[in-house]
Amino acid sequence: MALISAGESPNSSAIQNARTYLNSMQGANAGFESFGTENSNTTAWAIMALKYLNESPKDSFWLVDGNSSDDFLLSLQDASGGFKWIDSSVYKLLEQLIPASANFSSEVNTIIENHVLSRNKYWN
Repeated sequence: MALISAGESPNSSAIQNARTYLNSMQGANAGFESFGTENSNTTAWAIMALKYLNESPKDSFWLVDGNSSDDFLLSLQDASGGFKWIDSSVYKLLEQLIPASANFSSEVNTIIENHVLSRNKYWN
């Protein structure tokens, strides 16, 4: 997405190689994998990348046994409108927020209460 935003042609070899790699990270449920698990976070990023390529998750190239990545993402949506995080996705997201220069211990476990990630049902 950053390369296309910076002016790189979607048809360039760099972008096409990235497209091929992205396709290789698509799992059996049509979601996209990170650290071996299909999850909502990685799938949402992949769908945004497809939009930058002017492609759709429903294009035949991106279907897995007739299922699309947006179908997978919608399967993770809960009744409040939020999305379930799978396995260590939250931990990895938080880990990405730590500046490289920060002192931290990898021994500390991350605990996040469910209500922190839930969308307020009274919001419009």
